[in-house]
Amino acid sequence: MPIEPTHFPSRDAAIDQMVAIISAGLKEAINLRGKASLMLSGGSTPGPVYKALSDVDLDWSKVTVGLVDDRYVHDTDSRSNAKLVRETLLQGRAAAATFLPMVGDGVDPFEHAIPASELYNQALPIDISVMGLGPDGHTASWFPDARGVEEAMDPAFAQSVAGIDASNSQVAGDTPLRITLTASALNTSRLSLLLMFGADKVGVYRNGVIDQTEILPITHFANMMGDRLMVLVAD
Repeated sequence: MPIEPTHFPSRDAAIDQMVAIISAGLKEAINLRGKASLMLSGGSTPGPVYKALSDVDLDWSKVTVGLVDDRYVHDTDSRSNAKLVRETLLQGRAAAATFLPMVGDGVDPFEHAIPASELYNQALPIDISVMGLGPDGHTASWFPDARGVEEAMDPAFAQSVAGIDASNSQVAGDTPLRITLTASALNTSRLSLLLMFGADKVGVYRNGVIDQTEILPITHFANMMGDRLMVLVAD
């Protein structure tokens, strides 16, 4: 059954709830397994969540932080998700976490996906993944009709990381080369969180997941995750 979004009275309330859920999930994983794995998406929406998490009192030395996806740019580039995570989450107490970069130097994302997969395999299974949603229905870097997206969305694809070329996308902007977690990796998530602000994104989600009037990448992701997906919404 499609997961209905949970609506919050304000963005701050949704952010606070998301911080509480992630904190509790990481603490539970550390208590049960002695370690935890957290995969994060970029964008302005989850940034305040990451900042609030950075000072949460837990044993961050036992947490591995990675990326759901990234633009294939240097990690000093303002468009880099790695840069965002380093400047928001990996501060204060959370600076003790282990961070896994996704972008490599000097090679394209398709070549680098193989060593990146070997690195990210160490962080599987994932305890919590934080997803995003684009206006075209993409989540992670699963852009519709992009080169590499069929492999990335295939649950049987062996690699945990895949290269993407979204040159034909209208929303990828000036960074069409991406690198992303695959369905086989994300499907190990014990819990996946999707935070959305504004009616436009909620409309895309409802179209692709609740009504399924269009089969979009978010449709495939939500169907795969089932009740392991939690959707938080505020205006």
